[in-house]
Amino acid sequence: MPASQLTISIALPYLFVLGLMYALLTVNVILKRNKLRIGIGSGKDTSMALAVRVHGNFAEYVPLIALMLIVLELNLTPWWLLHTFWGCLVLGRAIHAQGLSKSAGKSNGRVLGTTLTGLTLLGASFTLLFKFFVI
Repeated sequence: MPASQLTISIALPYLFVLGLMYALLTVNVILKRNKLRIGIGSGKDTSMALAVRVHGNFAEYVPLIALMLIVLELNLTPWWLLHTFWGCLVLGRAIHAQGLSKSAGKSNGRVLGTTLTGLTLLGASFTLLFKFFVI
């Protein structure tokens, strides 16, 4: 297939959802900053620190994993595997945000969200390696 005909149609709806999630996390931080009158950092407020970490954690993981999944799609990875990876990423990030928003300590949501994100990262990494050597 010529490069001009390559598409990433599987990624599009997932990227939309992830973009919306990131926007909501951003608005949450902005609203908390305005309410608590905190310009930088957390001001030693636990709820502010949690909002900043949920937002930051999303920004730390999602771009790299999304890039990996787009590269996999461009390299004709089976549709079912791409949907599995994208679904786990979206679900993992949503569950993680919910779990970490409520408590700085260990929570089931935080553990499950981290696990789903980590498995997606590892799965995508090994699939890229497989595609490089085998296909």
